[in-house]
Amino acid sequence: MPSLPSLQENAAHREQAGRSRIKELLERNDPVSLFVTTASLMSFSSPELFRDATHGTSSVKSELLAYELFPHFPDTHHPTNSIHLTPATPTDINTCVQSLDEILLGRTFVGNLSTDKTTPNDILINITKSRAEIIRGSGYPAQTEIRICEIQGRFDSWFRRRTGLAPSRAVELLNKILHTQEEALNNIILPKVRELAIQAEETWRTAKNTATQDRNELQNKLLQNFQSPKTPAYLEPRSFTN
Repeated sequence: MPSLPSLQENAAHREQAGRSRIKELLERNDPVSLFVTTASLMSFSSPELFRDATHGTSSVKSELLAYELFPHFPDTHHPTNSIHLTPATPTDINTCVQSLDEILLGRTFVGNLSTDKTTPNDILINITKSRAEIIRGSGYPAQTEIRICEIQGRFDSWFRRRTGLAPSRAVELLNKILHTQEEALNNIILPKVRELAIQAEETWRTAKNTATQDRNELQNKLLQNFQSPKTPAYLEPRSFTN
């Protein structure tokens, strides 16, 4: 059975490989597009597929994604310096998600399970850091809203005097923004997503039914990356969020 140090070494290599792949993606992808589409893929799904076992790490991976990509965002103060790259493709989005899995694995094994920290305080700190990496249970939006209103909300006047915005008002504004986004999602985005999903599945089936010697490069790449027509149908609509 592999020892903890060997597992940590392997995880460190995988973490570095994940970061390297994201750097490669940035060479051909617009960082804003890559962030929006990848975060959407990790954060939204149908209810029957969105389980804690498969999406429980979405919050921490979104934060890791922001850490990796935000430094590469265009400078809004100097728009002439903005970069112009192509929108993220479904294949690159999938690669980005896999890279984040590798980075998270490395952080868990290397950073929070270090073998050179053995005092009770160090062990407690490592356990706390590890558990804080992934938001569960009481960290969901509804519970977070209650905490803000019932704890920070008691000091609305203090925050308003010093920042110009009270926590309760911030929650109210965020809820209105969310409502607007949900309206746009249901009335504008989802119909287009369904259309793109159908097109992606049909493209896969066409490639599959084409004789091997007659397939073009795009069809070969599509079949190499996706074993089922449902996979491109699931990923392709994410590019619409560009």
